[in-house]
Amino acid sequence: MARAGLSLARFAVVATLFTSTAVAADDRIASTLAVQTALQQGRTHIVKGDFQAAVHVLESQITRIDGNSQYLAVLRDAYRGLVKTLKLAGHDDEAAVYVRRLQILDPGSTLDFPPTKPSTPAKPEVQPAAVTAAPPRKAPLAAPKAPILARGVMGKEQLPPPPDPFAESNSRKVHEARAELEQAEKLFQSQQYAEAGALYLKANDAAPEVVVEARERWAYCKIHVVVDRLNRNDKPIEKEEWPVLETQVRYAMAMTPKLEKYGETLLATLHDRRTGTAERAARAETPPAPETLVAVKHSRPAGSAWALAETTNFRIFHNLDGAKAEEVAKIVETTRAAMQKKWFGKVEETWEPRCDVYLYPNADSYSRATGIRSSAPGHARVSRSGERIVERQLHMNLEAPNVLTTVLPHETTHVVIAGRFGPVDVPRWADEGMAVLTEPREQVEKHLRNLPAHRDERSLFPVQGLLELNDYPHPRQIGAFYAQSVSLVEYLSSLKGPQTFSQFLTDGLRGGYEPALRKYYGIQGYQDLQTRWTGYAFKESAGGGIAQSGE
Repeated sequence: MARAGLSLARFAVVATLFTSTAVAADDRIASTLAVQTALQQGRTHIVKGDFQAAVHVLESQITRIDGNSQYLAVLRDAYRGLVKTLKLAGHDDEAAVYVRRLQILDPGSTLDFPPTKPSTPAKPEVQPAAVTAAPPRKAPLAAPKAPILARGVMGKEQLPPPPDPFAESNSRKVHEARAELEQAEKLFQSQQYAEAGALYLKANDAAPEVVVEARERWAYCKIHVVVDRLNRNDKPIEKEEWPVLETQVRYAMAMTPKLEKYGETLLATLHDRRTGTAERAARAETPPAPETLVAVKHSRPAGSAWALAETTNFRIFHNLDGAKAEEVAKIVETTRAAMQKKWFGKVEETWEPRCDVYLYPNADSYSRATGIRSSAPGHARVSRSGERIVERQLHMNLEAPNVLTTVLPHETTHVVIAGRFGPVDVPRWADEGMAVLTEPREQVEKHLRNLPAHRDERSLFPVQGLLELNDYPHPRQIGAFYAQSVSLVEYLSSLKGPQTFSQFLTDGLRGGYEPALRKYYGIQGYQDLQTRWTGYAFKESAGGGIAQSGE
């Protein structure tokens, strides 16, 4: 009996140890999952521009990350975005808290967010020269002022240490990256920006954490490559070069906030130069169309809470003054005509039924009347029986920013597109891509600038998956969905025009996209389209480009 008792005691000890080990393992798994979940949520909030939420979720797991460099890099970006947002809102005291935290992760951020504001506004560093569409000799475009190396002339003993203290500094890749970075910094000091950009890229490929402190200088190299190309008068810019140059600018803007304003100017210059030749040719053959005239009939039906402004194709229910209602009428009628002509070649007959437009004074009244969340700026609603449209509606929240200049044209385009592709609904990727391209160019560029970040997160869709998507994706992919849809529609439309794109879409919905790709574009299938679109959206020239990875 004594021996049996001893065995039971030993079993109890072993069981206790096993249970403790299992609990410890379970805790480690739970901790790892919590960190990875917070990391993914933080990235998603950053993409959406909600930096406050990103900081909150990332800081909630900070004690568990054990020096995870990837986690710290995302937290750094969240701090930077939140500081900028708070400062723009005038909350300097709150911003100062996060500035201090940001400086722990990125000491160089002191240059971006100095502790005190200058007493007088500083003159902007960049004054790009005005650029005409195609002057005989273009005035050189001014590049932004190069950032100053605060460490003096670079030597081996003065190389900036990698910002990640947990990196394996004796590893082969880190050693190679430091050597490339040293040479890049020397070339930067001697103003050889294209060559420096190529070496920053090589260092980043070997060990990205080593290049963190040099990202501002690398971004400047990218901008300099674009400015240099625009200022060359000896070689016209080829068609395939334009998206390459635009992508360079977007990457640079994403790398440092100091280049955001200049980048917007440079993108506008690229757009003007890119479209100038075609626009001049069109003007030479066809006189400009006169401004659209819209006849508006005003009334207030008896017993109605709405005033009514009626045009040929729209009925606008509102409580605005007459001039404002006529402004809305002109926007919707002009957008209808322009989008019909752009995508389908001609302005179709009068709509029957007309489209009813409801203008709500604020988010609360919009939400109560429509059942849509109050944060939404507006929406379109189209009902049909087979191929026949039986109802068209637009609902606008007038309290939303840019509702007339951006949201109203966007939603009107949805109504224009509805019912134009036979008995089936237009796929969401095409519907949203075409609608976003109705918006002002700066709004389109915001989507396109997000493409590199979505690609780095591996949240982009394979092209086949995007084309065959039946509805909107999961909310966590919505940003990538919009950016990729806009880019793909713009790419296909640029090949042979918007009307050919609509014909391709019609055939693709009936008989499959791959036969339609071959018929209209000579593209042999999904993989061929994947390769070509990726080159259009992400390809970069030598001298500061970011290497393209497989999808």
